[in-house]
Amino acid sequence: MGNAYTYYSYEEYGRGYIGARSKSPLGDDDYFGTFSEANFCPTHKIILSEFETMEEALAAEVKLHKFFEVDINPHFANKAKQ
Repeated sequence: MGNAYTYYSYEEYGRGYIGARSKSPLGDDDYFGTFSEANFCPTHKIILSEFETMEEALAAEVKLHKFFEVDINPHFANKAKQ
């Protein structure tokens, strides 16, 4: 099992958020990401990838942020790219 994760939290039929974390977000029922938008209320989350190091998880997060252009894509609650 990995020591770092990239994850996707989302609103059912709504927007999503891509992040990285050093512990599994699935084991923490109150954690859906570090976002500050009051209108984003995620209710679901999935692990996209597991990694041995946080550096690897952050590199994967950077690639996903770039691919989905999360900073300008209205389907994401991310305010900026990693």
